[in-house]
Amino acid sequence: MLKDKNYGEEIDLKKYQGQNNVSLRNMNIGLWLSEKRTLFLRLLIIFLILLSAWFFIYSAYQYFTYFVETPEETPATNNNLVSPKNLISDLKIDSPQFFKNGETYDFVVKVSNENDKFSANFDACFNLGGQEFSCTKAFILPSESKYIFVLGKDVKDDIKTLTYSTKNLAWQRIDAHLIPDWTDFSMNHLNFSFTDISFYGINDSNYINQNNGNILEFNVQNLSAYGYYEAPLNIALFEGPQIVSVNTYVLQNFISGEKRNIKINWPGSYKDVRVEIMPNINILDDSVYLKYQGPVKS
Repeated sequence: MLKDKNYGEEIDLKKYQGQNNVSLRNMNIGLWLSEKRTLFLRLLIIFLILLSAWFFIYSAYQYFTYFVETPEETPATNNNLVSPKNLISDLKIDSPQFFKNGETYDFVVKVSNENDKFSANFDACFNLGGQEFSCTKAFILPSESKYIFVLGKDVKDDIKTLTYSTKNLAWQRIDAHLIPDWTDFSMNHLNFSFTDISFYGINDSNYINQNNGNILEFNVQNLSAYGYYEAPLNIALFEGPQIVSVNTYVLQNFISGEKRNIKINWPGSYKDVRVEIMPNINILDDSVYLKYQGPVKS
């Protein structure tokens, strides 16, 4: 029987060299890492969970401060608006105009809101001789340009001193949760169709008005899915680019899908006028909407 020639001799494991010159020390490290692999994997998973939780909490806090802590209404001046999301551009105000309407005067001013995330409520005030003459409650929706009217005022002061001022201006930020797309929201709620618009003047041979005045006639249809207790219409006459007369008409209980023919007596003398009709409804005010009453019974 053959015996190993190294049998009985002490072996120095420190001098052991395996394949590819791998030392026993390296083999021990590899064995230790292999034994602790499950522990390291658990530690890595815990670290990643904690990191993800931190990012989630930080993001949630930022969203909370952005959408919740900002007040609904913000003072009008930009000086006390600190956060960039609250920067508000001032309303653009054109020079006020006046039109004689019989023995009274109509006042008009064009107001523009360049802010696409803010609406505003305010008092629109017309002044004569440097003194406040007539104020009316007004609103303007995001990205809207509109005419504000004050009609049928008796004027005893010099009408040429007419000026305009805005008072009690309060901004309201659009809730992005409720209205993620303002353009789509506005088009859906103010989807009115104006067709067959005709303005018959006093001297128009095609139309005879027994009251010896002008007649504005048009059809209006509510193509939106919403009904309104009142749907005020601002109507302006233009000769070329210049506005020459204004009026208002209020549609009562204007339900979704309804179509109406409107005729309005219009005093004055005009030639080649263009008619512009604009709904003046604060669609951010829930009280303007008709409550659903179910289908109409035949």
